[in-house]
Order: sequence, then structure tokens, then C-alpha cells
Amino acid sequence: MCVVSIGQAPKYFIESRPALYAPLVGNRTIYRITHYSPQCTPHFRSFAAKNSLEFDVFTGQFRPKYEHFIQNSEYRNHWEWYIKNPENARKDLERIFKWRSEMQDFARTEG
Repeated sequence: MCVVSIGQAPKYFIESRPALYAPLVGNRTIYRITHYSPQCTPHFRSFAAKNSLEFDVFTGQFRPKYEHFIQNSEYRNHWEWYIKNPENARKDLERIFKWRSEMQDFARTEG
């Protein structure tokens, strides 16, 4: 089992209360993925730019699957926002690209 915090605040909260969370978390490492808030958009954008070739390949492979998912699931309302502006699609794909990398990093650590 792996414990993942979305953003730094939940990670800090759990780690600062070991007596309360030890029965649930034990001595496991608490990993963190970047929060999805608009404030973090520069982090996602920068990561995609630094890894532009890999991001382009990822986008080409993942975009059709993602678009099918948001069109045909409970996220259909998201589709309306997504298609309004190409920048919206890019933001979503940049987030997913960075999260994939972050999750791969701690998956390697967990073995």
C-alpha cells in the first residue's frame, strides 16, 4: 500500500501527527503529487516544457483516451470546458503528464 498526498498540506498534517495516524499509515513514506490548483499551473507548464519531446509523445498517445473518457463518463460537464479553448486541453494534459511522472517516481521507490 502507498500513501499519497495531493499537495503538501495533507502530507504535513499527517506527518505532524504520528500518534494519531500511525495505526493507519504505520511507518510508510507519505508521497506527494502536485496539487491541481491554478496556482500550480506554472509547475505543470514548466515540467512539460522541460520534457517537451516526451510530453508531445504522451499527448499524442493519451489525448484520445482522455477525451473519450471525459466525453463518456460522469465528467461530461468537464468536456464543455475542455473544448472551449485549446489552452484548457493543454492544462489538463500537462497536469496528467506531471502526475504520471510523480507517481512513477514513488512507484520505483516502493519497488
